Amino acid sequence: MLRFLDCNASIGRWKHPALGSYETAAELETILDYLQVEGAVVYHSMAHEIHPNVGNPLLMEELAGRERLLASWVIFSPLHRRDAAGRRTGR
Repeated sequence: MLRFLDCNASIGRWKHPALGSYETAAELETILDYLQVEGAVVYHSMAHEIHPNVGNPLLMEELAGRERLLASWVIFSPLHRRDAAGRRTGR
């Protein structure tokens, strides 16, 4: 039997939700069970839409104790010059 892994899943509330958006890890696990997908690599919407310093900790909190969900942190390149509040930083 084939084993499947979703390699691009997200949790959290999006500004413009789309089909396949899940606010919690529990919601994501429910759909993974339904689709018979073994696990998922997951990032948090807030890390993508707001800032990694906001979303990555929320991701780790939400995934605590959920072994089938693997955390994928969002990072910005050194060229990104805004902090979590949206203020310009650096040069």
